Amino acid sequence: MVVGGSKKSSSAAKGKPKGAGPVKPKFKTAKMNAKRDNPAMRAAKRRQQKQQLANLPPEEAKERRREEKAASHQP
Repeated sequence: MVVGGSKKSSSAAKGKPKGAGPVKPKFKTAKMNAKRDNPAMRAAKRRQQKQQLANLPPEEAKERRREEKAASHQP
């Protein structure tokens, strides 16, 4: 004798119809992925960061650069 209600499949629990295939990413997610993979966007971001450093006082800019370098070399 089985105690409890009806058994549901795991795909029904995720809230997508059965056999719907892979979940399509939302537009915002797709846009973020495109920005990350686009070399022009990466270059623009780098230029923007450089400009922000130029607006800081020299001592603070040096310190920030050192921190960013240290952070980029960590695994």
